[in-house]
Amino acid sequence: MTFFKRPNTHKLVFLLLFLSIESFAQEQIDNGEDYQFRDREKSTYIQDLDRFKGLETTVKSITLNDVIEQGLRENHDENIRHMQDSLNELQWKDDFSDFWYPSLNLTLQTNEYRLGTLKSGSLNSSPRSDRVSGSFGLEINDYTIFNWGKDYLGYLNKKETYKRTKQNFKEKTRELKHQLIIEYFNLLTIKNIENAYRDQLRQASFIYRLNQEKLTLKKIRKQDYLQARADYLKAQDEYHQARINSQVADETFAYLIKDVPGTKYQFIEEIKFKQIQTTVSESIRLALESSPNILNAKTTLENAKRDYEIVQRERLPLPKISLTLGSYAQEFSSSTNDFRYRTDPGNSNIDFVAMVNASWSIWGSGGFFKERTSQKSLLNREIARKSLNKENHFKKAEIYQIYRRIMHYQNLIRILEAKNNNLRKTFDAVLENYMNKKTAYINYTDILEKYTNSEVEYLQAKYEHLRQKVLLAKAVGIEDFPGENFENLAVKRRRK
Repeated sequence: MTFFKRPNTHKLVFLLLFLSIESFAQEQIDNGEDYQFRDREKSTYIQDLDRFKGLETTVKSITLNDVIEQGLRENHDENIRHMQDSLNELQWKDDFSDFWYPSLNLTLQTNEYRLGTLKSGSLNSSPRSDRVSGSFGLEINDYTIFNWGKDYLGYLNKKETYKRTKQNFKEKTRELKHQLIIEYFNLLTIKNIENAYRDQLRQASFIYRLNQEKLTLKKIRKQDYLQARADYLKAQDEYHQARINSQVADETFAYLIKDVPGTKYQFIEEIKFKQIQTTVSESIRLALESSPNILNAKTTLENAKRDYEIVQRERLPLPKISLTLGSYAQEFSSSTNDFRYRTDPGNSNIDFVAMVNASWSIWGSGGFFKERTSQKSLLNREIARKSLNKENHFKKAEIYQIYRRIMHYQNLIRILEAKNNNLRKTFDAVLENYMNKKTAYINYTDILEKYTNSEVEYLQAKYEHLRQKVLLAKAVGIEDFPGENFENLAVKRRRK
C-alpha cells in the first residue's frame, strides 16, 4: 500500500508537529512499546502492543521458489508418502512374484525331542526320544499352469491398484505444491493487509494528536477531538487484529514447510495479476483425462468388471492345471541320513496334474448356486459405473463454479484498481482541505476508512483470483495450465 501524500500548505508548526507524531506512531508500532494517552479529563488508555515479548522470533526472507523447494523436501506428509511409496513397491514385488514364479522355500523341520525331565511319572513305557531327527531341504510349491484366467484377472486387479496408488502419491505431491503456492500468497496477502491497517493507524494517530493540541489551544470543539480519539482507537483495534492474524499465519506456514516455531516471514515478492488463458471447455477436456477422482473411479470400475468375471468363472466346474515340482530334502536322525527328491510320498515324478475343486451352495450364504454372490458382484460393478458418471458430472460442475469465480475476480480487480486510484486522490484533497479548515472532520475519517477498506478488498481479490486458478488446476489434475506457470506469478516487489 502506498503511503498517503501529505498536503503542501501546512504551516510550519503543523509540519514540526507532524514529524514528531510520525516518529511517535512509528515507535509505537515497530518497537511494540506500551503507550499511554491522557485527555483533558485525565482519562487514561493503555494497551500492550505485543504481549508475547518473551517468545523467540526468527526473521526469514522468503521467495516462492524457495518455499516450493523446501516444502517438497521437508514437509512431514511428503516424507511419509515417500515411505508409503516404498511399501507399495515392496507389495507389488510380492504380488508379481506370487503370480509369475513358483514359490521356493528352505525348510527345516525337527520332530519333538526331549531336553530333560522335570518330574518322572508312573507311566514310562513310551518315553520321548532325546535324539534329534527331522529334515532339511528346498521345497518347491506346485505351480499353476492354467486356471481359466481367474488367477490372471486377480493379478490384473493388483497391478491396476499398484499403478493407481503410485499415481496417487505423485498427485499428492502435486497437490502439496499447489498448497504451498496458495499458502505463500495467502501469507503475503495477510502481511499486506497488516501494512494497510498500519498505514491507517498512522493517519489516525496524526489527526488524533493534532486535534489534541488544537483542543489544548481551544481551536476545535471537544466533539471533534473525541471523535478523532474514537477513530484512533478503532484503527488500533483493526491493526491489532491484522497483526495477530499475521502472527498466526506465520506459525501455520512454518509448520507447512517445517521451519522452527516462532519464524516471522518477510517478503520480497508480490502477486502478479494475470488473467486466465485456458477456456472452460479445455479445462473439462483435461479434467476427464487426468482428474484424480475420475481416475480413481475408472480404476474401481475396471477392477469391479474383473471381479464379476472371476465370480462367474468360479461358478463353473473348471479344472485347474498345475505342475508338481516337489522338494529336495535331507532327512536326518540317529539311524538315518538320507537325501532325496520327492513330489509326493513314494513318488518323484514331475507331473502335469488337473484338479476340479468346485462347490455350489444350495442353502445359506451366497444363495442357490451362489446366485446372490453373482448379483452382489454385478451390483458392485454397476455402482462403480454410476460412481464414474457421478464424478464426470461433478467435475464439470466444479470447473464451471471455479471458472465463474475467476471471471468475477478478474472484473472486480479492474474495478478496484480504478476505485483505489480515485480514493487516493480524494483522500489527498480531503486531508488538505481539513488541514486548512475547509471541510469537516467527518469527511476526513470517512474517506480514510473507505480507502483502507478498498485497499484491503483489492489485496484480497488479487489473492482469491490466484487461489481460484490454482484450485482449478488442482481440480483438473494438472500442475500448471498450458503456457502458464504459477511460479511466475510471484514477481520482485517494486520499490516505492
